[in-house]
Amino acid sequence: MAFNGHKIYIQSFDGQKEEWLTCLNEDSFQVDWQVSSSFQVSFTAYLNDHDGVSFDMLENDTYIVFDGQRYQIKQSVPKYIDDLVTKDVTATHEIFNIQNFRQFKVNKGSQSYSIDSMLSFIFGSQYNTNGFTYQINGNFNNVDITDWGNCSGLDAVQKAVDSYGAKWYPDGKTVMIFDSNSYKNINNKQYIWSHNTNDIELSVDSTSIVNGAMLYGATVDDEHNTTADGGASSDSTGTTSGGGSTSAATSTGNARGTISTMEDGGAPVYSSPVGNSSLTGQKLPNGSKWAVDEQVSIDGVIWYRVGINAWINSKYMPFNKSDDIKPESHVVEQTWGQGTIKAADITTGSGDDETTTAPTSAKIYDSPYSGQHEITGRVLDNGTQWKINGTVSDGYGGKTWYQVATNEWVCADDINFDGDTDVEPTAVETATDDTAKTETDEVKYYFEPFFYYNAKSSAKHGLIIGEDITNDQIKDAAAMKKYADSVMQTEPIVELTINVSFQDDTLKLGDTSYLNAEPLGIQTMITLNGVSGNPLTNDSPMTLTLDNSTVSRTNINYDMSDKIRLSNRNNKLLTKEVQKLSAKIRKLESQEGS
Repeated sequence: MAFNGHKIYIQSFDGQKEEWLTCLNEDSFQVDWQVSSSFQVSFTAYLNDHDGVSFDMLENDTYIVFDGQRYQIKQSVPKYIDDLVTKDVTATHEIFNIQNFRQFKVNKGSQSYSIDSMLSFIFGSQYNTNGFTYQINGNFNNVDITDWGNCSGLDAVQKAVDSYGAKWYPDGKTVMIFDSNSYKNINNKQYIWSHNTNDIELSVDSTSIVNGAMLYGATVDDEHNTTADGGASSDSTGTTSGGGSTSAATSTGNARGTISTMEDGGAPVYSSPVGNSSLTGQKLPNGSKWAVDEQVSIDGVIWYRVGINAWINSKYMPFNKSDDIKPESHVVEQTWGQGTIKAADITTGSGDDETTTAPTSAKIYDSPYSGQHEITGRVLDNGTQWKINGTVSDGYGGKTWYQVATNEWVCADDINFDGDTDVEPTAVETATDDTAKTETDEVKYYFEPFFYYNAKSSAKHGLIIGEDITNDQIKDAAAMKKYADSVMQTEPIVELTINVSFQDDTLKLGDTSYLNAEPLGIQTMITLNGVSGNPLTNDSPMTLTLDNSTVSRTNINYDMSDKIRLSNRNNKLLTKEVQKLSAKIRKLESQEGS
């Protein structure tokens, strides 16, 4: 059956049966398409003597086919009002069934993905049995993703939105993916006040402005913690190994070694010491010299870390050259504790010239071993409390040293445990508090977390600090700033919608047209991001949601013309609709009876 050129019918779940949707109340039909968000239809159907077949088929999981697109019924609510049996139906586009298949495999570690390789890994799942696909339009930069997988098709599409800035809408069983440029389809349409629209609504909301936050980027999860029984260890890919596999992490002091190998290209580099699965493809040339900042022993094989996510097998670095420095054997004991800074008195001179000074802060160092360096410009003030997550009991000067942050160590002489909430350091394996054990896992970042604010926004609206912003895929501070600017709401939210007084069956998401709303002071190009309303009846205007990113607070005329009055939306109460429909049917029945 055609309704003003639109074809609507109902299809059984197995596709074996189809019927025209003759029981439809045309006035109640609503379409709602919003880019990257909502794609559904809803309507009220009624039962009479002529339309019982299609009415009975309106059950959950059957399909409504509207203009070639299938929508699966998710809600079907029968009602009985004024001797009339009706059903309120809501159906979502079949594309959302991509949430029903899953890729259980996981690509371990951090890898660079194009948007195509990211999506193909998930959509290539053996459980994608219904033939869902995607189509990429435009160009996207690669993104680093850690441990990608174990998610649904819908999760992958959301990843495309969140990480790549993509926009999407469905076409049958295909997800149409667009970058910001390819999404826009510039055309000759115009929306002009008092010509084809007299209903424009502008909403400016500044309550959600955020222009400052702490930023946290990707973590370097390369710790190999010694376990209590030597029975399990956690490596940089998050893999837990057991059954006699042992691991011990040791600091190496100022170790430096020379690559020695006859293999083509040099010594292979691994992103973690877990085997061929972590090969990076990089090789260190024979004879090249490298600093070693950590060594790990796994199942009797020693590995050296020569850079961030860069490990080599110890067989390639024998430390047999004259200027090589072998790793020290000190072991950092994983501990948990909390102490208060009380810098030790400093005594200078002797005898009558002896002088004692009581410092107000303690110095911190980059290592607990010989060759350590004081971290300039950073001290720990007396009275401040610090968590301890590592202990070296025979470090520089024969003293005990405590780790209070990444590569930050304080001498035991400068910290005490006399405070009410202080806890003397305890080895992880003997700690009984599960929370304490968790807190011993030191988090390392590719760049130190930092506070950032958008200067332009804060100058206009004041500094408004929001929740922390994290992205475990970003390894560069400058890129993290750009990401923060893209997710912080630095300006008021401006929502612009118009009601068009004509039916246009050619409306398509991404259409970019000219809007002339002179009474509001808005004359600009806008892009269609959403369409809602009833396309079946000419007396029901369609509501268009517009991408108005170019509309700023400064070019909006707040002295709105008296001529502009927001008309009522085409959201009639169901009871009124049913009563009108009931009266129409009674009239038809009385005419047939006479």
